[in-house]
Amino acid sequence: MTTRSASSLIALRQLACLGFPGRALFLDLCAVIDTLIGFETAQAVFLDERLGIADVLFTTDMPPSFTEELAEYFTENPRGDGAVITAAVAFSRGYRVLRHSQLVSPKQMHSTEFYHRFGQPHGVHWVAQMHLLDDRSPIASLSFARPNGTRDFSAADEAVLVRAEPWIAHALAYPGPFQEGQEITDWHGSDRGALVLDENGHLVASCSTGYRLLQQAAGVGATGRRDARLAVDALAKRLVDTVLSSLRGRGVEPPLLVVLNPYGRFKLRAYCLETFFEGQTPQVALHIERQIPTSLRLFRSPRFLSLAPRERDVCLWLVRGRTTGEIAALLGIKPASVIHYTRSLYARLKVGSKRDLLLALLGPTED
Repeated sequence: MTTRSASSLIALRQLACLGFPGRALFLDLCAVIDTLIGFETAQAVFLDERLGIADVLFTTDMPPSFTEELAEYFTENPRGDGAVITAAVAFSRGYRVLRHSQLVSPKQMHSTEFYHRFGQPHGVHWVAQMHLLDDRSPIASLSFARPNGTRDFSAADEAVLVRAEPWIAHALAYPGPFQEGQEITDWHGSDRGALVLDENGHLVASCSTGYRLLQQAAGVGATGRRDARLAVDALAKRLVDTVLSSLRGRGVEPPLLVVLNPYGRFKLRAYCLETFFEGQTPQVALHIERQIPTSLRLFRSPRFLSLAPRERDVCLWLVRGRTTGEIAALLGIKPASVIHYTRSLYARLKVGSKRDLLLALLGPTED
């Protein structure tokens, strides 16, 4: 194993032990896994105890219709059609980490309905999968994909994923929400989106991220189930009603909502769009920002991942506001060692304060 792979496996351990909900850290987890095996896109299908689809997450933005169709496909075809090894098949056969090319040839896969509906439109050619358990309870199925024209996942890639699997499972197993007492005071903007809603809270238009963020702010998975849609509609209607009440002189609070749930911390702000024609019904613009703890966002920073493991340990506690003595006690080292690693960290990044440290690792941020 290379020094880089060993360092990335330690980063997985560090990420898994932060104690944040699995859905909130999925993108950051994939950023670390990418340094281990390299892939184009990744997908997580979160499962309930009966192997039903609880949520579907992607590393790239997908239309809501695509996500709902994919969830519907897995529900209607629990055994798959040869192009994909479903959770039901994987767990029944004891598959935990596998490469599709071990079981299905590219020619066979390319002849299936699944590939033509969900793989080919997005350039998927090679696939590696992980099927994760928490003791005996299913957590999720992870799929990593590479496009046509690239090499297949290798036996070495599979071996790395086998070593990483316990930490990945541990990271995704905690369902959330964010725990009270975690002392999260520093939130970092992760994703932003915008939607246009009518006066009843129904969707008129959305950017590529907007509806996904609205689903997550409502605390529901992207499954297309009726109860999930009702929760999304209720949240949208609540904000629209607040805007219209203010517009009509009856508002008692601004149309701002802050939500904390297993997907992160959400700020939702609504504004009334101008109506230019007589009789036109009001429309509302909804801006959504998803925030995650800064210590979690660090794992998407190549500069952070390039630090020595002990420097990362100290950095993670520094950004959470811990003192030298507290960090020493948490890491089981002497205060002098914490000072040494802090100086090393600052020297490596050419900074002299915590603020400059974050700017070096994450770049400028918006409040």
